[in-house]
Amino acid sequence: MPTFFETFPVVLVDDDGIVRADVPFRRAESKYSVEQVGVTVEFYGGELNGVSYSDPATVKTYARRAQLGEFFELDRATLKSDGVFRSSPRGWFTFGHASFALLFFFGKRRDEERTTSFSLATKLSPLVSCLVSKLFYSRLLA
Repeated sequence: MPTFFETFPVVLVDDDGIVRADVPFRRAESKYSVEQVGVTVEFYGGELNGVSYSDPATVKTYARRAQLGEFFELDRATLKSDGVFRSSPRGWFTFGHASFALLFFFGKRRDEERTTSFSLATKLSPLVSCLVSKLFYSRLLA
């Protein structure tokens, strides 16, 4: 984690949106610091299931990690990873083809909708529209 985010302020709110604790940028600005309020962090599920910490430094660490989206421990030594989730070439191939398939599918649906609703948009009956297109194409071919 970059050092900029290690000093970034964190605000902890409850379900009603009321501020219960914070990890301030400067200690002098703190109204609800973790040390003053006495925040406890508890884990439900995973490797730390049932573990609770009330040490302010540990609570701050997990609060910052939760804010950045990496609140769990990664086994970086075994897998030689840096904590960033990456995809294989097969994953990018599948993602790209699925994206383009959806793009072309919805584009085709849009064009079909424009074609079928042409007579409604121009207030022409389907018979008149058919006659106009027939005359137009007969002139092109003649």
